[in-house]
Amino acid sequence: MKTTKKLGIAFLLLFTSIFIFSCKSDKLSRDTAELLIKEKFKFPINEIGNIIIKGNHRTGVDEGDFQEAKNLGLLTYSGDRGSLITATITDSLLKYVASGEFAPQGDDFFPERRVNVIIAQQYFKEITGILENKEGNTAEVTFTLTQQITPFGKLRKFSIGNENISFFLTFSKFDDGWRINDRH
Repeated sequence: MKTTKKLGIAFLLLFTSIFIFSCKSDKLSRDTAELLIKEKFKFPINEIGNIIIKGNHRTGVDEGDFQEAKNLGLLTYSGDRGSLITATITDSLLKYVASGEFAPQGDDFFPERRVNVIIAQQYFKEITGILENKEGNTAEVTFTLTQQITPFGKLRKFSIGNENISFFLTFSKFDDGWRINDRH
């Protein structure tokens, strides 16, 4: 009798556990939404601009264009108004260089040269809300990003206004889990 009672209790616990786990929620969690957003967008997201690193008075470049950058410790330069002025980005800021040297309008004979630099970076901050539809097969997720201006952004007087920016994405539930809907 004791064995039967223990066996009955074991089956009851087993079926209760199965029932509880089979009724688990398929709601979109904040952790899942954050993971999917981070996988899709590969933060940080870089805002790109360009700066002149070589030019002369014929191309509209003079020492004043480089002096502020030199004062901010972004680059050094050589030359003066009467000659070709060449700038070199300081080693500590090379991490903000997004591409190599190029000529405007693709004209390789044009004496002016520019380089693409990161002027601001956006980072994921937090999920601020999840609103699932009644059927539970789609959800709207709101989240915020925080932006940071790089030293080159400060040189360009780049202004982001608000450090935190709100966004929203729509997610759909599939048989294998939640996915971010692509906008076309």
